[in-house]
Amino acid sequence: MTAHLSSSLFAPKFKPIEKILQSRWLILLLAVNFFVGLGSTPLFDLDEGAFSSATMEMLIRGDFITTYMGGELRFDKPILIYWLQALSVWLFGLNEFSLRLPSAICATLWCWAVYEFCRHFLNTSKATTACILLASSLIISIISRAATADALLNLWICLALLDAYRHFNQQDTHQSSAKYALRAYLWVGLGVLTKGPISILIPLVSITIYAVFRQKFKLLQRLLINPLGWLICLTVFLPWYIAEYLTQGQAFIQGFFFKHNLSRFSSTMEGHGGNLLYYLPISLLVFMPATGFFLQLLTHLRLFFSPSLTRRLDSLDIFCWSWFLFVLIFFSFSKTQLPHYLLYGVTPIFILMAKYRDQLTSRYLVALPITLFMLLLIFLPEIGQYIIAHEKKIEVVAMVKSGLPYLDLQYRLSVIFALCLILLILFRTQYEVWLRQVLASIVFTLAIIHVVIPAYAAIQQQPVKQAGIFAQNLTEPIVMWRHDMPSFSIYLQKVVPIRAPKPGEVVFTGLENLQAFPNGQVLFNQGGVILVKLPSSFGSSS
Repeated sequence: MTAHLSSSLFAPKFKPIEKILQSRWLILLLAVNFFVGLGSTPLFDLDEGAFSSATMEMLIRGDFITTYMGGELRFDKPILIYWLQALSVWLFGLNEFSLRLPSAICATLWCWAVYEFCRHFLNTSKATTACILLASSLIISIISRAATADALLNLWICLALLDAYRHFNQQDTHQSSAKYALRAYLWVGLGVLTKGPISILIPLVSITIYAVFRQKFKLLQRLLINPLGWLICLTVFLPWYIAEYLTQGQAFIQGFFFKHNLSRFSSTMEGHGGNLLYYLPISLLVFMPATGFFLQLLTHLRLFFSPSLTRRLDSLDIFCWSWFLFVLIFFSFSKTQLPHYLLYGVTPIFILMAKYRDQLTSRYLVALPITLFMLLLIFLPEIGQYIIAHEKKIEVVAMVKSGLPYLDLQYRLSVIFALCLILLILFRTQYEVWLRQVLASIVFTLAIIHVVIPAYAAIQQQPVKQAGIFAQNLTEPIVMWRHDMPSFSIYLQKVVPIRAPKPGEVVFTGLENLQAFPNGQVLFNQGGVILVKLPSSFGSSS
């Protein structure tokens, strides 16, 4: 009787929100959040600056096959993201909004793909739950608004694997199964045009693990031995690879395949080393603010690894864990490790969160990771003061000093308000715990996107932007030396060579390099970055 009465009292309060969660229009609201304020913060270095300056140089050169940065060949990524950014710049001008627009669009399509998949294999309400948790996670909130290839690549990986799953489990007709297989090959081809061979490896191995667990060997054979599918895949990406090889020859093979693909796995690049356990703590940040939910889901792994218990997992569970675990294990063995590599495997976890949302019963499990993380954000000014007192690099100290005013009272009160609202939702509302998690996630991502990221961008990147704008009025040649912040060239709106300076040139560099130019004239000095005008003759620097 008491349980029935409680349910009756709860139903009217829950029904309006449940109705909202049944609506596809909520996906459009998520998309709006991806786009609002897209161009309001400076580009972040190194990644955003590198992609953006390479796109600018592509348009300046009129070369849509080979990418350059600072006048030097850039083989880091294939061509598709640069084409999309170039199209956006052509339409909307060279600015932060246009350079980030492809990522915002891809993130929206990514959410839509997850929604349609979950709507079919779960239900509409759970589909919306998966989308909200996906879109509001910390790292996806960042990459969906970043001028990089990450959102684009994850869209293709997601589409490929979701269609591969449909090939195995939506067997209405043989023709329908073939359609999904061919679509998966199309998405893989676009992934190879975005990132390279990893776009084949992740879908191929993940779906193979799934098929082996499910003992669907004939369907796996039909999927993998598919001449038309491979023809579609090769038709999508091979023309550019051939054109680039014909243009650059062995330099392309050495730079792209060996250096930026094989070497990233076999050796540490750019100081991004790690260890076998690197992605375990990183995952706690990647899934923030649903970290507690993720930790609870990990209890299901005992079913996956125990042959006697695997039969208790259904097809969707095996598929999701096969995908996530392959990505986790593969990149854990990589010598070059970056947080966003785990992104390739996060989509299935959000699907599982939606599927098992009713099992989330502890408000404290949800609240603890969010509270700790947001307390860290609240005390960023004190952390900044500690860095100023103990950091030995004068460039870092100068950057933090110039940036502390952005971590003002308004910043702190905004984060405190967001935390209080989240705790209010978690502990003072009568919604089910999974719904409290969804609402708390929305508040969290709004605070990150519209409060924290702008403050951090102002600290790290505003000096670079101001230096670029200042340098627009200079007539001397400008070079970048020992300070890799390529977004400077975007704000200068010129290609900036990356090399040792010559007499009479202006050098963009870090404050710690000022001593290399004792006779130079400092034209700009802010936040750890400087512009130094060199005399017509001076001793060589290297």
